[in-house]
Amino acid sequence: MLAGAVALTVVAVGRPSAASHYFLADVDFLSPVASEAFERFGYQDTEVLLRNLLTPTARRAVADATGLTEAELVSLAQMCEMLQVRGVGPKAARLLLSSGVQGPVDLATRRADELLAVVQSENAIGRWTQVDPHIEIVEQWIRDAAAAQYIVEY
Repeated sequence: MLAGAVALTVVAVGRPSAASHYFLADVDFLSPVASEAFERFGYQDTEVLLRNLLTPTARRAVADATGLTEAELVSLAQMCEMLQVRGVGPKAARLLLSSGVQGPVDLATRRADELLAVVQSENAIGRWTQVDPHIEIVEQWIRDAAAAQYIVEY
């Protein structure tokens, strides 16, 4: 299974295809062990990482090859999944996930005013971002969440 995943990265070399995907070297949510493991397999950006962590079978194969746990890989997949939403960067992804948003599919069903209240409360506790998002930003996230190309399977 991992051989297919590694071959996938060969096709995906270059800039990430979506505005909210990041080069792995530019994100701060990877441990040094994870960074080194993904570099060994040629994973360069969060889109490629996400595509290689979408299913339980794929995550098991990556876990076996890297020594990372499946729980760590689920967490990374969730972060990368949220990065597909236009305007959601790593800090906002952490904030949304810590606010109980399960992923883009869940985000697309939320009411902006209710989510904003939860996000503001969570941000006051966790200080995930320096500034709370405005209602217009939350509304944009909700609208754009439906366009997420990849959805993590559990």
